[in-house]
Amino acid sequence: MQLTNILYAIATLALPSTSIAVTSPAAYTNTALKSHNTHRACHGAPALVWDAKLTANAAALAATCVYGHNTLIGGGGYGQNIGYFSSTKATAADNPASWLTQQVESWYGEVSGFSVYGQASPPTAVVTKAGHFSQVVWVGSTGVGCASQFCGENALVKYPWWYTVCNYSLP
Repeated sequence: MQLTNILYAIATLALPSTSIAVTSPAAYTNTALKSHNTHRACHGAPALVWDAKLTANAAALAATCVYGHNTLIGGGGYGQNIGYFSSTKATAADNPASWLTQQVESWYGEVSGFSVYGQASPPTAVVTKAGHFSQVVWVGSTGVGCASQFCGENALVKYPWWYTVCNYSLP
């Protein structure tokens, strides 16, 4: 257990973030809400509102530049989607809202694999293949908070990358 914690700490220290996580500009917030709510409307789900606490939790995870879910930050109690885009041309000067839009589109793109949409108790195997999609349109979610972080190359990602985290309130 201690070795795992030490290795995690070393990995975290070895992958410093190269800029501050983008969390608050109005354009980013508006993009996040529009990207989610456009898709939610297609499924009869109510519009999400921006949640500052969920955003702060997303920013804390994104700033680590360590790819992986963590829904315990800030006390937990929320759902989460994570994703990244990498490119030889990715830079810290990129517009993070464009990466966010692409990420939400990618998550929603799982709709084609979600043949059990609307069923009360769909099989876990099917839900697992479309978990990002289901989180985007989950009717019980009322709030969202997202953050995107520019990260340098590391052992997981060969090229510079943008790490996006969106947290969702639970019903």
